Amino acid sequence: MLFNIVTCALLATAPPQGMDTTFAVDPDLRLELHNSSGYILVRTWDRNEVRVRGDNSFRGGFVIERTASALRIGARSWDDDDVDYLLTVPASMDLDLKASDGDVTVDGAMGEVNVRVSDGDVIIRGGSGRVSAYASDGSITAEGVSGRIRLESSDGDITVERATGDIEIDATDGTVELWEIEASSITVNNVDGDIMFDGTLEARGSYSLVTHDGDISIHIPESSSARVSLAIYDGDFSSNFTITFPSWPRGRRVEFTLGGGGAELVAETFDGDIMLMRRK
Repeated sequence: MLFNIVTCALLATAPPQGMDTTFAVDPDLRLELHNSSGYILVRTWDRNEVRVRGDNSFRGGFVIERTASALRIGARSWDDDDVDYLLTVPASMDLDLKASDGDVTVDGAMGEVNVRVSDGDVIIRGGSGRVSAYASDGSITAEGVSGRIRLESSDGDITVERATGDIEIDATDGTVELWEIEASSITVNNVDGDIMFDGTLEARGSYSLVTHDGDISIHIPESSSARVSLAIYDGDFSSNFTITFPSWPRGRRVEFTLGGGGAELVAETFDGDIMLMRRK
């Protein structure tokens, strides 16, 4: 027996108004959708079914292919026509979504989410698990996500709200904002842009906020306990915490302790200010 994967394909030439079809599916499959031009919107429900609605005003057709490990959805088209997708999938289903030119939005996924966009924005709301998003030219927003979160943008802002878990962010040209965060590990590296962090510090947590050209604003509870290490090469430091050190040695690192010194907090900027403020 040469193959142990059974593949079945459905090829439908849809009318101009598009496609709307619902079918049973194994929620353990990984859904793969790669779109050349047009938006992708994925919602979830508690059924072991997938509903696919697509607007295809082109001369091609849709392809739905099922293998032992994946459900692949795509379109056959000519002349780079736009194709807009609205999918409803089981909440636990893993998602692998790619778009060359268009936005991608995911609501409520509980499985792994991997999104890559060349020219467009990414929005991920709710859900838990591994979340990975990359935008070459566009912004990324993650709201209410829990799990291991990896976000990267070459040219665009990154915003994370009400997230828990481990967070890793790389940005080249844009602002990074983290609001109402409860994470045990955060690593943010930015080349040209500000970093804003609002959240709590876990007792054994690790937090690193680094930008080459931008300000860093940190808002944490007054009762925070952390070993703090700050470095500013061309900028100022301000805080409404009670911190004692003789003077700021410009171009060097300063270390001090808040509370009992449980967490580890590192902030560094080459050209910008650092603000360490009590969270309101």
